[in-house]
Amino acid sequence: MSNLVAKRVSNYELFFDLVFVLAVSNLTGLLHGEITSKSFFTFIAANLVIMSIWIFETFYMNSFGERDLRDILTITALMFAVGNLSFHISTDYSAHALPFAFLVTISYGIIALQYVLRGRASSFTHEIKHAIRFMGSLTLIFALSCVAILSNFWFFNEWSLLFFVAPIFLPLVSHRNYDQARIINFPHFLERLQLITIITFGETVVAILKTYQDDILIGGIFFFGMASLFFLYISQTFLNINHHQRVRVTLLSYVHNALLIGLNLFTVGIEAMSNSHHRELGATFIIIGIAIFYLALMATSTYNQERYRLTLVGSLIYALWISLVSLTLYILREQFLPFIIVFLIAMVMSAWLFIYERQRRQRD
Repeated sequence: MSNLVAKRVSNYELFFDLVFVLAVSNLTGLLHGEITSKSFFTFIAANLVIMSIWIFETFYMNSFGERDLRDILTITALMFAVGNLSFHISTDYSAHALPFAFLVTISYGIIALQYVLRGRASSFTHEIKHAIRFMGSLTLIFALSCVAILSNFWFFNEWSLLFFVAPIFLPLVSHRNYDQARIINFPHFLERLQLITIITFGETVVAILKTYQDDILIGGIFFFGMASLFFLYISQTFLNINHHQRVRVTLLSYVHNALLIGLNLFTVGIEAMSNSHHRELGATFIIIGIAIFYLALMATSTYNQERYRLTLVGSLIYALWISLVSLTLYILREQFLPFIIVFLIAMVMSAWLFIYERQRRQRD
C-alpha cells in the first residue's frame, strides 16, 4: 500500500459546501408542480453546471490550496457567487439568462484567480500554468456569452444550457498533457465527494420527513429505504475503496455527478408520490433515480482494494439485480402500497447482500 498521506479537508471547504444545500433545494424545485421535458432537461443540465463549478474548485483546493488568506477570501467569494447562481436556475430563460451567465462567468473567474494568486505566492508550475490557461479561457468564453445575451445576439433556451455544461467534459482532453495522478491527493478528493453526497442525502432526509410528517408509516418506509442507500454508499466509498492510491480521479468525479443526479431524482420522486395525481410519475422518478445511483456506485468499484474489486461475473450479477429491482418496481408503479413495500424490501436486501459479499471476501 502507498504511503500517501491524506490532505485534511479544511473548515473553509466545509463552509463552501453549505451553499450547495441551497443549490440542491433549488434544483429539485425545478421538478415540482407540472413536469415537462423542458423542466426535466433544465434539471439535468443545471445539476451538471453546479457540480462542474464544485469539481473545479475541489481540484484547486486538493492540489494547490493552502487554506491561507488568499484561499479563504476567494472561496468565500465563490460561495457567494454560487449561492446567487442557484436562484437563477429556472425555466424562465428570458428573465434569468443574463444573471445566470454572468454568475457562471464570475465563478470560473474566481477559480482562475485562485491559480494566479497561488502561482504568484509559490511558483508558476506547469500544472498551474495549464490551469490558468484552461480556467481563463472558460471565463473569457462565458464573458462573451454575457455580451451575446445582453446584445440580443443569442436567443437563450433550454438547449443553450449545453454550452454551460461543456466544461465538465473538457478535462477528458485537457488533462492529458500532465500527470493528474501525481498532483491529486486521492483520499482528500474522495472525502470531498463523500461530503457533497452526504449534503445531497440531507436534502432527501428533509424531503421525506417534511412530506410525510402526517403519515409516519409511509415516511418510515421511504426513510429506511433511503438509509439503506446511504449505508451502501458509505460502505462502498469508505470501506471498499483503496484510499491510499495515486490514480486519475476523472472517472470518480463523473460517476459522482451521475450518482447525485440519481439521488436528486429519487428525492423528487418521493415528494411526487405524496400526491395521488402524480404517483405514477413519482414512482418512475424513484426507479430511474435508484437505477442511476446503483450503476454509478458500481462504477466506483474501479478504485476498490483488490479483494473487493468487482469481477466481470460480479458486475453482471449486480447489473441483473438492478434490472430485476427496476422492472419489478416499474410493474408495480401504479399500485402505491405494493410499490413502497417492494421498494423497502429491495433496498434492505441490497444492503444485506453487500454485507454478505464483503464478509465472504474477507474470509477468502
